[in-house]
Amino acid sequence: MKRMLLLAAAAALLSQPDSRRAGPQRHLPTGQLIRPAGRQIALDTFPMAAVLTPDKRHLLILHGGAPNSSLAVFDAASMNETSRVGLDGAWLGVAVHPNGHTVYAGGGASNRIREFTLSDEGRLESSRAFEVVAPQDRKSTDFVGDLVLSPDGRLLYIADLAGNAIKVINPQSGRVIENWKTARRPYRILFHSDGRSFFVSSWADGVIIQHDSQNGTVINRALAGPHPTDMVWREKKTSDEEGQSEQFAARIFVTLGNTNTVRVFGVSESKELKAIETINLSLYADSPAGMTPSALALSPDQNTLFVACSDANAVAAVNIAGSKSSVIGFAPTGWYPTAVRALDERQLAVLTALDKDVQTGAASIIETGSPAAWIDWTEQVRRNTPYTEQTRHIAHHSPSLVIPQNESGASPVQHVVYIVKESLPYDQVFGDVLRGNASSGLTRFPQRVTPNHHKLASEFVLFDNFHATGKSTLDGLSWSVAAIAPDFIQRILPFAREREEYLGDPAALPPAGYLWTNAMAKGLRVRNYGLFAVNRPLAEVNDNNQIARFRDPALAPNSARGYRGFDPEYLDVDRAKAFLIDLARMEGEKQFPRLAILRLGNDSNTLGKRSPQARVADNDAALGMIVEALTRSSFWPKMAIFVLEASGGRGDHVGPHRVPAFVISPYTKRGVLDSTFYNTASMLRTMELILGLSPMTMHDAGAAPMVNAFTDTPELKGFTAERPAVSLEGAAP
Repeated sequence: MKRMLLLAAAAALLSQPDSRRAGPQRHLPTGQLIRPAGRQIALDTFPMAAVLTPDKRHLLILHGGAPNSSLAVFDAASMNETSRVGLDGAWLGVAVHPNGHTVYAGGGASNRIREFTLSDEGRLESSRAFEVVAPQDRKSTDFVGDLVLSPDGRLLYIADLAGNAIKVINPQSGRVIENWKTARRPYRILFHSDGRSFFVSSWADGVIIQHDSQNGTVINRALAGPHPTDMVWREKKTSDEEGQSEQFAARIFVTLGNTNTVRVFGVSESKELKAIETINLSLYADSPAGMTPSALALSPDQNTLFVACSDANAVAAVNIAGSKSSVIGFAPTGWYPTAVRALDERQLAVLTALDKDVQTGAASIIETGSPAAWIDWTEQVRRNTPYTEQTRHIAHHSPSLVIPQNESGASPVQHVVYIVKESLPYDQVFGDVLRGNASSGLTRFPQRVTPNHHKLASEFVLFDNFHATGKSTLDGLSWSVAAIAPDFIQRILPFAREREEYLGDPAALPPAGYLWTNAMAKGLRVRNYGLFAVNRPLAEVNDNNQIARFRDPALAPNSARGYRGFDPEYLDVDRAKAFLIDLARMEGEKQFPRLAILRLGNDSNTLGKRSPQARVADNDAALGMIVEALTRSSFWPKMAIFVLEASGGRGDHVGPHRVPAFVISPYTKRGVLDSTFYNTASMLRTMELILGLSPMTMHDAGAAPMVNAFTDTPELKGFTAERPAVSLEGAAP
């Protein structure tokens, strides 16, 4: 009866409006608010780049979302669309010839460059296509990144993202005429004003490489910092440079996506590079990383630098007129700004990748002239962001004995178990008690398929307002273990939504590492079960050597070799059995790690031969087995088990990111409903406080810990698992 009343209360609550809920309201699953400044214009999927024609009459916007890539032309004065062409692939590069009528667009995964003719009226007509990699030679990793024209318009320079190279195409022949090695994951190509050399920002190596534009020879190599991405060239002496002993012919500004900063390099007359300044774009002085500066633009007079701060949903304005830069302020934008362009002396266009909860982009057209506006906008950006100066040091104000207020406190919980699942929406699991609410159109699994999810929710805490921050497996896993999806993951996402191999890319490392690296750095014992694992083929597996390698090498010595990583053809129940074998060993040794992380990856959305119902039942059964064993172990009195769906994006009737979540411990409340807004970062912050770890980014530093779910009085009663009343091996129809 208690369980029925609890679930009925949840159903009633879900029909009520709640301003704290993510979804149709203005809250994002990150907990941030979206209240963009300026006029909003709808765009296509994931706009990546924007360029003005030489006469400033037209703005071209490249949309990099797959499968809806496109190149659109807008009248720069009115921002009315004048033309649009669909592309079979597009990502970052778009360039306009000095003649103003020839346009080139980079092809991303299509590995080709498209050429167009642009009329005076802003109409695009397809002209030619250049193959960067011949179709018969292509690999799945081949990817065309940025492209630029040489200043004289004679040659195209292409960033080969996966090949770590710069390719040169002669547009007259349409052929690749040069292939020069550069640093890893070349992001942006920027020409010196004399055309004799160009600069490349290396996403993975943290450097800026200067190449001779005639033969590709490396002229300079300068250390920039973590994740250098966009660059702009300012060839104008600063207002206070005259008379100084050190003068530069130009300055290069570089965004560092894994920091809160822009790095400034001086370029001497002899083309030497020297780091001369770091511009801090933090909202507060000691903010952890998480602003993700990723795109740049100069004002027409080159005295103001505009910086898109992607994970802060803001654009910064920086006064660069003098030799020492100063931040003017921030303006709020839409969700995840990706590009910025000054349209004229007073209007700024900021492209954003997502429009609230749908997979389309937008542009904010912002009037930039008023200093007072920047003051007001800055305060709005701070109000939009959960992180404050206080939350970094005091995570909550509850008198909890279990969840310390900061990482220096102590907790009676000594063992944290973190179970990362896949992407089950809330309605799919608990939909059978929510029939009175609007349907999301998803298959809803009855209680006989997910009996353990239901039983855990009724016996411990039911969270009906928990939201996974990630949209897919790729970014969801990153958010779940790093409190951020780095700029590389976000920008490659439209082409690689479920390809986990990108998590091991050298450009995918998050700003502060992962939850486990922070735990190990503090000297805590960690044990990993299947996360970031790359499997051997089953035919090559034996009991002691089941996993070939890990996407983070630090996990290798701390991982259970008998626990298989993600594989939709492998039962989660068999993973649970492997864990129980290891748990028995630890019982014998009377040692359990401070942090144990398990991956249970099967759900209704994974591919494979089994039906969605069978996969979900398998996942439910495995979860029940693991929780039952842990609650009956000798470690249970000092344990907390956290269970998270890594990604949302499939949605239910409340919002696209609402998912089931569980906190199971002697110290969690029993049989209660917690409707506090929580998200992925909230769960990470709670675990960090228990383990004495500092937050990794400003997202977990600002997230609300799940304090309301805990009590200071432990109850040691364990959990008895249920067996789903369906076949775990059921074949797909």
